[in-house]
Amino acid sequence: MFRSPPYIYLRRSGFYFCLNIPFSLRDTVTSRQFRYPLRTHSRAQAKLQAAYVSYWCRILFIRIRSGAMKTLTDRDIKRLVQQWLQESLDMTEEARRTYPENALRRIMVQASLSRPRKLAA
Repeated sequence: MFRSPPYIYLRRSGFYFCLNIPFSLRDTVTSRQFRYPLRTHSRAQAKLQAAYVSYWCRILFIRIRSGAMKTLTDRDIKRLVQQWLQESLDMTEEARRTYPENALRRIMVQASLSRPRKLAA
């Protein structure tokens, strides 16, 4: 049986994204982890969506540690993560309607190379 990446897990309602907050950032982010539904039962789709959100979360963690984003509140950070999750859901839905199944990975990779609107500083 194939293992899921450590940041997704399956429940009856579908896959969920879960990412632990680094201990060094727990003063800034009061939650111990981000946990959001990915609204899919497809392991492949869940992996792509979670990779997109995880990528931007890790960049956010680096920017917070470096002091570049000191003014962000806990609420702002959660809003950013929810926005990235929604972007990944929108891109996946658009790709499903527009492109064949094998093009989904290419679209998500291209999207991960672009800078999200809110993180650009």
